[in-house]
Amino acid sequence: MKGKKIISILILTFFGIWYFQYFLSYVPGAFTIGVFLEGIGLWFIILGIALYQIIKLAFEKPKHYQRLIFIGVIIILNFLSLAEPIGLIDWEKYESQNILVADREGTANCRTILKLKADNKLKYISRCFGVDFHLGTYRFKNDTLHFQLKRDLGYMDKLSFATLVKSEKDSSKYNRLILHENYESKRKLSYRIREIEIEKLRNEEKPRDNK
Repeated sequence: MKGKKIISILILTFFGIWYFQYFLSYVPGAFTIGVFLEGIGLWFIILGIALYQIIKLAFEKPKHYQRLIFIGVIIILNFLSLAEPIGLIDWEKYESQNILVADREGTANCRTILKLKADNKLKYISRCFGVDFHLGTYRFKNDTLHFQLKRDLGYMDKLSFATLVKSEKDSSKYNRLILHENYESKRKLSYRIREIEIEKLRNEEKPRDNK
């Protein structure tokens, strides 16, 4: 009975890490590299449990076919975690519309993404051995984005800003975003703009300008 409880706890912990990581990412410091490594460790542990249960079922007499429940659940979870590493449901689809999306690839396939949404909301996403979210606000004025975050994030300070750069081939389109660490630092990074609704972005500032 004790063994069944331990296996159940391991399965539930694994399920929580892999399929609720979207919500964990909203808790500062919750989804760290340590949690990511814990998830990988649990993947191998419960896979080992499944193999042990298969071997035990093959040799035991009389056979306890309830072991098939654990075997089936573990195999399904492990397969789904490989097929859908960021979870079964794309919860971002239920967020407000993106007005601007820009990203940058770093070392070891790490990626940072900036998403500007309606109501002047900013979402900073870091995908590197897990997913981490940070929220803030932004203002747009004269092709410059002024950000405000709760804390410093790598190359972004609490008060960072970014400028939009137009394409050399088509001056009517913006293709890059230059992120500046703050108003005094010379550190800056170039992001590629994936999506942009420039008119909607400008409309976000109109209510403020009219005050």
